[in-house]
Amino acid sequence: MGDKIDDAFDWLILIMSTMNGVLISLHEELAAEKTVAVGVLLPFFELVAVWLLGHLIRRENLKATLKAFSWFYALLMLMLFGEVFADQTFGMMKILHMGLFAPYPPLALMFIALVLAGPFMFFDRLVRPAYIEIYKDSTLLSSRKRLASLYVLACAVFIAQVLPFLFLGAFQ
Repeated sequence: MGDKIDDAFDWLILIMSTMNGVLISLHEELAAEKTVAVGVLLPFFELVAVWLLGHLIRRENLKATLKAFSWFYALLMLMLFGEVFADQTFGMMKILHMGLFAPYPPLALMFIALVLAGPFMFFDRLVRPAYIEIYKDSTLLSSRKRLASLYVLACAVFIAQVLPFLFLGAFQ
């Protein structure tokens, strides 16, 4: 099962690199989306480095931690890419803001909660069971509290790295 879940992550990396390439090659009038794409380049290379380190390291607990962190980080990036593509293709953020969030502000909080909790739920329901089979002695995978702490760390690192570029894109 380990090869299949790791192959799935490799495909996820391939898809995200393609999405990032498309975003970077956008026309100049789409400067905000291009800024977001360029802003994700460094975190993307860091993600690949952490994932490779997770493959190369020998200690099983550390390997499970690095791979779980990589999944969280990649799912957060995928969520950002999805939002940028949806906004670019359908104008989703304007539709949501004007049509849904303005008249019903609590829905904006629910949307933010879904965006932040979605990657953790995906990992917990689909990836974690496969990793529990592979890393049977992992204390991280056996505790949702520890996993949540790792997820908060991944969110904090990702947001700290991407936030300056999101602000730059918003003001262009």
